[in-house]
Amino acid sequence: MPSVKGKHRKPRVRQARPKPRKPLRAKSSRSWRKIVGLIVFVAAAAAVGGTGGILVRWAYTSLTHSESFAIREIEVMGNRRVKRGEILRYSRVKKGHNIFTIDLDRAAHDVQTHPWIRGVTVKRNFPDKIVIHVVERVAMAIIRKEGLRLMGSEGEVFKALEPGDPTDMPVITGPGGSDAALDLNMANSILRVIDLARASGMMPDESISEIVVSASGLKLIGVDEPHYVEMGDKDIERRWLMLEIVLAEARRSGAEVIGVDLRYRDGAALKLKAAPKTLVADGRRVKEKEAD
Repeated sequence: MPSVKGKHRKPRVRQARPKPRKPLRAKSSRSWRKIVGLIVFVAAAAAVGGTGGILVRWAYTSLTHSESFAIREIEVMGNRRVKRGEILRYSRVKKGHNIFTIDLDRAAHDVQTHPWIRGVTVKRNFPDKIVIHVVERVAMAIIRKEGLRLMGSEGEVFKALEPGDPTDMPVITGPGGSDAALDLNMANSILRVIDLARASGMMPDESISEIVVSASGLKLIGVDEPHYVEMGDKDIERRWLMLEIVLAEARRSGAEVIGVDLRYRDGAALKLKAAPKTLVADGRRVKEKEAD
């Protein structure tokens, strides 16, 4: 008997897929775009038709008095030390001001007068947002220069030391605790020493209490041992590597180091607590030599 399978099936009805809805745009966004479009059109027509003066003034008045362009949000980025309210106070930008009446360059200049701010940009984010992006200074050391002041990561002396400022940094002085006289090369050498110390396991930066600047170069004063390190003013990276080597060897041998002099062409001299002996280092080889 012939199969009748499938003869009485109901026909399938394909349902039309609903068309995806377009995302709804905020009414405020449409309104400010319409205002700008209208003003641009009027300004272009004024330029062609010769009635520019009146219409351009009307366009400017419309932009600067429209509620659509009143500032409703001010975003501050990049600040860690300086509080948001302090940055806003320096910028003089406030909510409710018209976004077109803000002088961006002036606001950026005013914020940058804050001693902790190294750089700043101020931007409009239409229709109602201002973004202030700051770059703060990084204090690397305290320098004695007409009192105690802070020195930044580019060698700049940017403010007097005040309560609340960081103090866990080396103090830069001249001989006998006098004011330090720095030129650009000496400032760069100091910053390089601090960078190397921050990555050091032998003499980390927190173990350096003072950096003395003199005609013979830099002298590091240690909190513990070594009590001093004569760095000089040349070949900072090579001399620091020598310091790491001799301190590691001295600690391995149990020697207690009082001072290190790195102002040698191919080595270093270590003054030990067990006087009158001095360790003289030549490359990675350390040997004992009787002091004169």
